[in-house]
Amino acid sequence: TAAADGDIRASYAITFAGLPFANATFDLSVRGNAYTARVSYQTAGATRLLRDAGGVATSNGAYTGGRFVPAGFDLEYRNGRRRQKVALGIAEGVVRTMTVDPPLVLTSDQLPIEAKHLSAVADPLSALLISAVKVEGRTQVGACDRTLPILDGLRRYDVRLEPQATGTTSQKGFAGPTTVCRVVLKPLAGMMGAGAGENARAANADASQIDVTFGRINALDLHLPMSLQARTQYGAVSVTLTEFTEKRIN
Repeated sequence: TAAADGDIRASYAITFAGLPFANATFDLSVRGNAYTARVSYQTAGATRLLRDAGGVATSNGAYTGGRFVPAGFDLEYRNGRRRQKVALGIAEGVVRTMTVDPPLVLTSDQLPIEAKHLSAVADPLSALLISAVKVEGRTQVGACDRTLPILDGLRRYDVRLEPQATGTTSQKGFAGPTTVCRVVLKPLAGMMGAGAGENARAANADASQIDVTFGRINALDLHLPMSLQARTQYGAVSVTLTEFTEKRIN
């Protein structure tokens, strides 16, 4: 059975090479058989003085059997003078409508998003809401040991989560069990950086080492990202939890 209705809010601080880079807030609301998830971010510190950037992404859909099944995804962000909007209409894992404004302008070595990329996918928000609800008396597979097929309108990629460690933590309002997953990215199409050809995609998948720590959230029986650590060729990226609240409605 589905968990009780509830709300979750998690705030994060993002640093790059040890310096403040951005702040982000995640909100999730579940009411009956429907959910709404929202992430907003804004550059911070000296980064904001150099380039003012921010955005909002929302996902909504059905909440059935502890699973988040997206019906719509909207993304709007700005980076300096650049503005980008995306709207996806999704039914049973298939993107039925996709609006990208302005349209993507890809380089010669980037593959376009085609019809084959629009099936059996989820938006990035619903994909990372990993259920821990018991089915027939058994807890679903853990936070890791899965591949997430993601489409955000700008790119199509797979995220493979590989188990690394388990533990417990108590910080910033959250207390409970945690799971560390190694993230392996597999770019497939769209704006995936320089080189979306076969060889470049294989190289890009290992270009960074990314570890995400998920926390088990009791209010809605799910695994939610608590922190992220990434080592890239340009420097270390860190996402840390700064505040967490959860509330059951009934």
